[in-house]
Amino acid sequence: LDMARDFHTLGGWPLLVSLISKSVHEQTNTTLTDNLRSKIGVIQALASWTVGTMVKNTEDFFPFAVQKFELAGNEVSAISLLVELLSNEDCENKTRQKVLYALGSLLRGNRLAQEEFVMLQGPQSLSE
Repeated sequence: LDMARDFHTLGGWPLLVSLISKSVHEQTNTTLTDNLRSKIGVIQALASWTVGTMVKNTEDFFPFAVQKFELAGNEVSAISLLVELLSNEDCENKTRQKVLYALGSLLRGNRLAQEEFVMLQGPQSLSE
């Protein structure tokens, strides 16, 4: 609990959440091989799992879910990046499982996160 709070206070949250984004892992001049794509999926899964573990069942951390930060010129949040990854057809099953775990942890009892999830059409991404 204290470690999660300290990690956030020290500015680690945006760095961790950014690892969920596909854009962080892609370089403009690099062709993604299946091996590289798989390794990116592992990183995204571990980042999602860590996000879910940090916030689960802790009301003090509810604001983390909707905290905005800039990534590649766009304003994003943990919820928006998780919904985006979940909607990605290339998302592997193991990664998808960790994304669902993170979303469950972020959404459980968190009205602000639930509202953002609905606004981002998160429920529709679950059915795809």
